[in-house]
Amino acid sequence: MRSRNHYESQLRFNKRTKSRPCDGKSVTDDPQLILDYLSRNTEFDTFIRGWKLDEGIKWILGYDRYILDKKSQLNAPFINQTLPPGTIVLCDFYGHMGTELTFEHPAIVLTEVYGGIVICPISSKSYQDGVSSHIDLPQGVPTMGDLPYASGIKLEQTRFISKSRVLKKFKRVSDNAKLMEINLKLTKELMPFFYSEILKDTESNNDILHWKEQEIRALKEEKVLLEEELRLKSEKILELEKAH
Repeated sequence: MRSRNHYESQLRFNKRTKSRPCDGKSVTDDPQLILDYLSRNTEFDTFIRGWKLDEGIKWILGYDRYILDKKSQLNAPFINQTLPPGTIVLCDFYGHMGTELTFEHPAIVLTEVYGGIVICPISSKSYQDGVSSHIDLPQGVPTMGDLPYASGIKLEQTRFISKSRVLKKFKRVSDNAKLMEINLKLTKELMPFFYSEILKDTESNNDILHWKEQEIRALKEEKVLLEEELRLKSEKILELEKAH
């Protein structure tokens, strides 16, 4: 393949001309790019032939959806649907690198954002695996998504995706305690400083609450004493009235 520096230079903005060398051109204006594409495609073809059949099938399905999406021909059934937090979905993670999840995989929706959703992948292999960033979801509990297998939520792989990647929608984790656990642990893992500030505020609020509770108890005790004092004075007044 031609040097990456050549392609990167084509993308570099020139402040003097206020343009890039690639501006106004199409791919066919650079025959070497076509040759490089064909060369890389041939190399990948050699590589993919060594895969297991199931990997090849999953890859071609994802690749096909990718092409349809680029051609604006992809059937995306959930693109205009609301997917509330806790919804379990099946996503296509085609196009991974390194240890990222790939192919079709279940995930839990954290929130909807403009144009897509923020999700955490779910894996049965992550259930009770001792990893601090994983949260367990039991099997077959209706308020926990009614999962067919006990699974773990992989918070470290939280990401934004387009709703075009959503293939199916399942049930929803509706248990408020579990949703709060997800939010707090996600904050701890991804925003440790902010999480520590939350803890400080919580501890401070707990101290204030404890002091207020003590103050209320003291006021209640004082009220009892005042009521007793008033009762005694009232009895004394009645006795004096009877004496006269």
